[in-house]
Amino acid sequence: MRARRELIPNLVSEIIRYQTPVLHMRRTARNDVELAGRRIAKGDKVVMWYISGNRDESKIDRADEFIIDRAKPRQHLAFGAGIPPLRRRPPRRTANPHSLGGNIEPRSSL
Repeated sequence: MRARRELIPNLVSEIIRYQTPVLHMRRTARNDVELAGRRIAKGDKVVMWYISGNRDESKIDRADEFIIDRAKPRQHLAFGAGIPPLRRRPPRRTANPHSLGGNIEPRSSL
């Protein structure tokens, strides 16, 4: 990372994708729907496993590998998907690459 600092934002995204901070989310279906050939009735309880979505080979090439220079580094579900209803805009990626960059410098005191 010292040699390729421009990859620090990718590193942060790949860490979050590979080791998802939120494992799952439980919801109640508001309407009858069919998903992947299965019927989900209004009122059914459903669980979305983020870790599974972040390892979906049909969406992410080589999904089980940790790849810092991935072509689409932010293609993951770690922060959910879509626009949060209260904000009406995607969540900000608040990881500051400069704070991480400071931690990869050699330390003379060690």
